Amino acid sequence: MAGNFSNAVVNSLHVLLIMVPVLAHFLLICFALLSSNSNFPQTFLFSHVFFVLIGGWCCIDRASVYPVIMFIVVILMTMLLDIIQLGLFFGPAEGNQEQRNTRRFSQGMTIMSLIFKPLTCVLASLALYIRHTGRVPMGGGGDGEQHDDTGYNAHGQDGQQAE
Repeated sequence: MAGNFSNAVVNSLHVLLIMVPVLAHFLLICFALLSSNSNFPQTFLFSHVFFVLIGGWCCIDRASVYPVIMFIVVILMTMLLDIIQLGLFFGPAEGNQEQRNTRRFSQGMTIMSLIFKPLTCVLASLALYIRHTGRVPMGGGGDGEQHDDTGYNAHGQDGQQAE
């Protein structure tokens, strides 16, 4: 069957779907906080540290779905906070040429992180689906057969075809 994989592959895929975006966000946030004159408040740092910690918890705790749900909620909250903080603190770069370039780079990395967060949310939702069902969704069906995932069949109680 095209959508069924072994348990080891499903567990590894679930962890990779969370770990890779978390590491990418960690790198982008490190670059965003690179500038000493970025004027971002400490809430920016704390919200993203919390974001990375919850992502790490998702990778470690595979038995529960609550870390993934909390991770998705934290992604949505940090997206809102990023939009507000960029609106309030995004301004013209001041200082010499090197300071202006560093500030523009850190602001660009903040915007890249904000753009990448919806994709992270989709990947976390996919990881939650894979963990819950144990199947990897494949487009097209692969083998051409229709599979009934509802658990119901067209037979009556006595095994006869329902009319």
